[in-house]
Amino acid sequence: MGWALEDVAKSCRDAAFGAQDFDKALQIIAEFVGGDKAILLGKDRSASPTCNIAVGHDPDVLEAYQTHWRFSDPRRFDSFSTPVGECALGQAYLPNEKLAHTEYFSEVSLAGDVADSVHGIVQDAPVTGRLALSVHRGFKKEFFGSEEKRKMRAVLPLLRDAIEFSLRSAMVRGNSDPEAFHTCINRDLELVQIGGSSRIAESLGVENGVLNLETRLAQTIQLAVDQALAGRTVRLRLEQLDIEVSPCPKALSWMQDSERLALLFARPLDLRNQDAQLRFFAHSHGFTAREIDVFLAYSQHLDTRQTAVSLAMKYETARWHIKNMLGKCGLPSAGLMVQAASEGAISR
Repeated sequence: MGWALEDVAKSCRDAAFGAQDFDKALQIIAEFVGGDKAILLGKDRSASPTCNIAVGHDPDVLEAYQTHWRFSDPRRFDSFSTPVGECALGQAYLPNEKLAHTEYFSEVSLAGDVADSVHGIVQDAPVTGRLALSVHRGFKKEFFGSEEKRKMRAVLPLLRDAIEFSLRSAMVRGNSDPEAFHTCINRDLELVQIGGSSRIAESLGVENGVLNLETRLAQTIQLAVDQALAGRTVRLRLEQLDIEVSPCPKALSWMQDSERLALLFARPLDLRNQDAQLRFFAHSHGFTAREIDVFLAYSQHLDTRQTAVSLAMKYETARWHIKNMLGKCGLPSAGLMVQAASEGAISR
């Protein structure tokens, strides 16, 4: 089908809004440029290029490239040194005749029917890394020329804008909160930080792009990630943080292994709202004014002795008030009482 640039723009917008997968946009881009295959590659400063998404390629050859040949791709250095927003022809990097007797040419080019490519740099940013787009043709077609290069240059900003919008849309809940933190996270608690507060990242225990697996918080988040990967959203209140772990949105399907990622959103607990929720729980169960003082103090310290100290009260008095409150709400421990109040559970 003959696609126009307007079709490419619409497809990129649809992908950015999550109305379709990015691989559909990539397929339209490939056909618009004049190829039959395409790969969106990602690369940080130290790594070899890695396939984020691909269309039209033989799955076995693509897997071989991912697991082995990307480390020795003879065009990888020249192609990734292309300026952002610019593109070049594969034969200009390195013509086929100089590769024809190599194992790479046999295992990738011939096996995958990849005779030529036109290659452009989409983006280079901390979150995305350096993203490159390659459109390919098989051996039954002519090499790419100046017209295909012109078309590739035209689509690069459309794809860049779609990727940037997809990131902003993933952060929409926290745009007005400078303390919000967004990240994609996998089952191994490895993060792809999308944006937000470094202070929250420290509170979560992020070290070198991974949550510290030894903490109780990380173990709880790991269980929440399992739920999110199964399609469910989990909301937690842990370590003075309001945390939501949800399935990775369709708009982020351009990310490598997006089907193995969940979206984590965290921000500090709004203590004003929490205080109101705790008071509502207390009034619902008929706590006295003094019991409410003890209840609110305990919710901050989660320790009876520290609660007593903070209220200039004897330990036994604080303990007596807590025992009375537990009798009124029918819960076996003060910790469960605070948890129930925080979660809005007021049933007797």
